Amino acid sequence: MGVVDFEDYTPALEYVRRNYGMVLRLEKVNKYQPHSQNYTDRQRTYFFKQLASILQSGVTISEGLNILSTGKDTKMFHVVKNLSVGIDNGLSIHESMARLPNFFTELCLTLVRAGETSGELPKMCLELAEYFDRKVKFQDYFSKILAYPLMVLAVGVCVFFLFLFVVLPNVGSMYASLRAPIGGSLGALLGLQQFISRWWYLFVAVLLLTGYLFYRYRRLFFARFFQLPYIRDLHGEVLELRFCKLLVLLLDSGVDILSALNSAALVVTQGPKYLQLQELKISLAKGEDMADILEREEGMFSPMVRGFMIVGSRTGNLTALLQDAIRIREEELNEHMEKIKEYLPPVLL
Repeated sequence: MGVVDFEDYTPALEYVRRNYGMVLRLEKVNKYQPHSQNYTDRQRTYFFKQLASILQSGVTISEGLNILSTGKDTKMFHVVKNLSVGIDNGLSIHESMARLPNFFTELCLTLVRAGETSGELPKMCLELAEYFDRKVKFQDYFSKILAYPLMVLAVGVCVFFLFLFVVLPNVGSMYASLRAPIGGSLGALLGLQQFISRWWYLFVAVLLLTGYLFYRYRRLFFARFFQLPYIRDLHGEVLELRFCKLLVLLLDSGVDILSALNSAALVVTQGPKYLQLQELKISLAKGEDMADILEREEGMFSPMVRGFMIVGSRTGNLTALLQDAIRIREEELNEHMEKIKEYLPPVLL
């Protein structure tokens, strides 16, 4: 199974007759639309690691994709097979990837295109694999931090309901036998227990709906989590580090500074920061010096990165100084992550 594009009926008809024999029906479609799939960053990591290994081994891209298509992952088989069909039709790698927007993001297309142009496609694939791998590890890191407090919360809820339906009725009976007045928090809890006992199906429906909404909007929940004060700063450091690494990679590949800024900005998902980077690109296009722009816009980058970029812009050694900034920022980020790991679980608990 696959897809072959033709501009007219005649070559399509000849192709089908030559390869499959009799033609029963031939219809024109506007554009091929791949099956809608939800792919994970972990799948993207594995794909680009394998693709980089294939390109470095000297195997042709078509043969390499055939090897990848033998895997057991049906979603990845769909991606690899359609990518192989596009290449067999004479398309470049990034053009074939553009036919699968559900899997290959705009950042993937930009870096693969730059790799094809500069002849460093394996390097770009490894960088993409590292980018998605870091993204997965960052998400897993906070998931592990949240796991223990959430587990304790679940146990606490179970204990509360055990108290509500097992212990509390006995306490209420004891008060009733002594003819003691019931009020305050005890009365409220007994009222809640009676309400749930009478309308238990409504309560179960509310719980199921709450669970569904949490699962449905879990991305929004984590987005709000990353807006917490200290977490927001840490997330900003991660995004800045990704931006700097991609900017250096693109500049080393021969991409001009305007295109490199525009492509590297794709990793910055924070609205204000992305707009600042676009304003930087516009100012550079007008002929302004990067050092002057960064001196004027103090909040665009962290002080250390901003200082390195100003010096690198004035000395013509931007990529080398950015690499030094990346190394320092990675060390600082690791220290901050250790602090988060130490303090966040007890705070949530």
